[in-house]
Amino acid sequence: MAGHEKAESVEALLDLARANAQALIITTTEYLSQAGIPLEGWSCYLGAAFANSWDLTAAGDPSAFLEAVLTSYKAIGARVHSVTYEDGRAEAVISGFPNEGLCQELGADCSLATAYNDVAADIAERLGLTWWWGTSDGLTTLVTTVGD
Repeated sequence: MAGHEKAESVEALLDLARANAQALIITTTEYLSQAGIPLEGWSCYLGAAFANSWDLTAAGDPSAFLEAVLTSYKAIGARVHSVTYEDGRAEAVISGFPNEGLCQELGADCSLATAYNDVAADIAERLGLTWWWGTSDGLTTLVTTVGD
């Protein structure tokens, strides 16, 4: 079945693209750390650059912002386990970023790649939102709220 093979090929390419995107983040943070360059500067720079082209319709809306951020995480291979919305607050639990197996393959410290989670902070601030994240037991919790 040629159509089925093509679908598998497209899925394989998507998986490869996700792995390559993560590998770029993982190896960049590893390099920056080894070179003595603070990861905070890198994540702030990316956040400021990405914020320049961010859709401002999510301003003041934690749910819309979190949905957009989750789309980006899914694009690099993260899996969303749960999403909850409350008045003025949105929270998600994800896994798969950074990918532990990929970090091992690359000989990189996965904890360094979590600096990428800080990229959303600058964008959130421009939208009148606050961003927080934390990790526990292989899961990452992402939270955005209105204001400070």
